[in-house]
Amino acid sequence: MSAVLVTALLVVNIMFTCGLDISLEREYYMEGKDLFCGKLHCVENTREDNDISALVNMSIYKISELEGKIVLAYFSESDSRVRDYKVAGSKVDGKFSKVFGELTVSFTKPSDCFSTVFGCDVYYTNKRGLTEMKENKTKPVDQDNFKPLMLMTLEAKTPEFDKTIDRMSDFLKTFKYSDKLNRADLKLKCAIMNDRVLTDMTKVGVDVKRTLCDNKTDGGGWIIIQRRIKGDVNFTRTWNDYKNGFGSTSGDFWIGNDVISHLTDSGYNELRFDMKYEGRNYYAVYRGFKVENETAKYKMSLTSFSGGNVEDKFSYHKGYMFTTIDSENDIHSGVNCAVDWSRGGWWYRDCHRVNVNGEWASRVYDKGMHWYSITGWSDSLDFVEMKLRRM
Repeated sequence: MSAVLVTALLVVNIMFTCGLDISLEREYYMEGKDLFCGKLHCVENTREDNDISALVNMSIYKISELEGKIVLAYFSESDSRVRDYKVAGSKVDGKFSKVFGELTVSFTKPSDCFSTVFGCDVYYTNKRGLTEMKENKTKPVDQDNFKPLMLMTLEAKTPEFDKTIDRMSDFLKTFKYSDKLNRADLKLKCAIMNDRVLTDMTKVGVDVKRTLCDNKTDGGGWIIIQRRIKGDVNFTRTWNDYKNGFGSTSGDFWIGNDVISHLTDSGYNELRFDMKYEGRNYYAVYRGFKVENETAKYKMSLTSFSGGNVEDKFSYHKGYMFTTIDSENDIHSGVNCAVDWSRGGWWYRDCHRVNVNGEWASRVYDKGMHWYSITGWSDSLDFVEMKLRRM
């Protein structure tokens, strides 16, 4: 019989509260043709808590910053069979009685094994006949000190299994952190994440940025660096705001020029704009996108416009520095484009053909969220995202 050997660094996260244990073992292992990256255990033993008379029910869940609490599995005294909520990428098992409860969930998604916070709760009847609840949660991975390594020896393969192995292997190889992070260390991909998942993607100095992955558009693997979806954030802001980033991943945001510079210096040089206007979808893709550091005023360069269903207007800004309301670096004589015309931080020339950081929903000439060939000068896009991917 052919054999498959998978070896990985094991990280165990254990918490304990009055007899309710929860532990997450991050370890790669095979069951049949399925490759798992971790196993979550939740155990309640009434012998370790003298106040419990009988267990009533037990559930195990994960906590998503986008979706909140997502139940994975559930037990109750009325039905001792585990109820599997069929969450993608998970497999559940366990046993339950009035005196003992155990739930186990195994995961195939690295985003669950290495990024998610999990919880377990138990309802029980105490010695006084009252129903009470207790819960426990895992802690997030300390990514600065987490350096998983993976060694695989594969003697039996199928095309589908190959694909799974490749995704897991790529994830581990790119999850590299050290106390003194350098640009070469930043290689974490979006490609193994969900369609829209909030995750720690980048680190510049001591600031850890959280952003969204887009794993659906054009094959996925995109890190979203800018988004305008509802106009909840003012983009007419200072140099430091654009340097450090602002907004929220639940609404509109700019990830920050330091992060964008860091990403493009680390190989994320394919830039995509996704836009909506009057019910139609538009996009534009550029190769060789590069943003220099703050000393160079975040000067932007491009290699080429590689496609889309719009006219190339962004190349007009190629080779120019970043301008904000308090730092003018455009070439328009006597005018700061960010103040007098375009109303946002951008790589203004004299001033723009693309202005996706302009005023939300503005129909004032030259001040809105423009892509000139789509909106003209006196209207605004209804939606825009900018995203980066490795070339």
